[in-house]
Amino acid sequence: MLDRNWGTSLEATKQSQILNPEAGKNLDPVVGLDGQVAEASMEKYRGITKVEETPKIDPARFLLGLGL
Repeated sequence: MLDRNWGTSLEATKQSQILNPEAGKNLDPVVGLDGQVAEASMEKYRGITKVEETPKIDPARFLLGLGL
């Protein structure tokens, strides 16, 4: 079963291209976040979403614990 939003991104992109087919010819830089602000934001995001690494299990010790 597909998600009800399946294809939404494709449709949005297609509609944007229909709305402004000349957009690809515009070589002006995109106005947005300053590089330092964007970097700080990404570092903050990475800190929040940091996944703790699971400890590595020595296979020999694991199997001995099982009595194998």
